[in-house]
Amino acid sequence: MKVSIILLILLFGCITQPPQNTQKQSPTKANTTQMKNQTKYVGEANKCLNQSNRFHQKNCLIKLAAKSGNQSICYSLENGVLLSWRDDCLRSVAATSGNHSICRQIHSENIKDICLGEVAVVNRDSGLCDLIETRQSRDWCYNNVAPQLRDASLCSKITHQNRREDCLMKLALKRGEYE
Repeated sequence: MKVSIILLILLFGCITQPPQNTQKQSPTKANTTQMKNQTKYVGEANKCLNQSNRFHQKNCLIKLAAKSGNQSICYSLENGVLLSWRDDCLRSVAATSGNHSICRQIHSENIKDICLGEVAVVNRDSGLCDLIETRQSRDWCYNNVAPQLRDASLCSKITHQNRREDCLMKLALKRGEYE
């Protein structure tokens, strides 16, 4: 029950009453759509919380956070010893929304690097690859962004030879040089 209340607060935030206007205003289409979406997500959050298996419950909340773009849902999850629930949730929201600033909130350096790589691919932004600390994740990022941008110079930034060759092959296929 406490989790449901906390989740509802996170989903909707604090609600303040707007100043009363003497003229009646009909709700705008955007406001009506937003209210319907919030109601839908509260229902989905309750479905997640009603699952008896905690693993399924947490995965359900991560999917809901990514689908709704609401990173505050992630803060209802804790990072465990073996699984970084909150970090994985933030990564999912960042990748879905294309918002790389969410990656900065991730504690695990490895997941933060994966997050930046995924957002770089979504946004087609090789500059985000430069921010990645671990070599493997940075190479993965260049290997996936270079063909999107058709930029061979990004392949040359890859340190692992096989991955660099794979990048150049993807680029050649993208350009139609190989069939």
